Amino acid sequence: MGGSLALAPDQRRVAAEMARVCAPGGVLAVADWTAEGLVGQAARVVASYLPPPPPDARPPWAWAEEDSVRALLAPFGDALTLARRMASFTYRSPEAAISYMEDVHGPTIMALRMAGEQGRRAELRAALLALYSGANTAADGTLAFEQEYLLATAAAHAGG
Repeated sequence: MGGSLALAPDQRRVAAEMARVCAPGGVLAVADWTAEGLVGQAARVVASYLPPPPPDARPPWAWAEEDSVRALLAPFGDALTLARRMASFTYRSPEAAISYMEDVHGPTIMALRMAGEQGRRAELRAALLALYSGANTAADGTLAFEQEYLLATAAAHAGG
């Protein structure tokens, strides 16, 4: 999951819709980045340049917090399993990673636009560059990092 579904304002409704469209005996599966990793750190930097979410909005990390995902999927599935895993990322450079996010990652695009309107675009870009450079495990000028995610699976109840 990770992207737009994690940002859905009604995550319970998302879970219910997943169950509704899942074939009887199928598997509900959700994977989302954890807040503790580099993606979570970057999201907090980006969010600091965006308007605050509505007061009743659930955090996007709900799909990656074990208690929360249990509560979201329990009404719709059995035999829930949770596994923390790692994904490896590589880019030509930390700058290339930031440029990629500027082109394809909606929240980053919006934050950069809003920061630009306040004369703070360079500040945001520098903060992201420092974050990714600081997490870099490559020593050859490229960017390499690991990002934790939570994989949750459950056997869908018959009939959704």
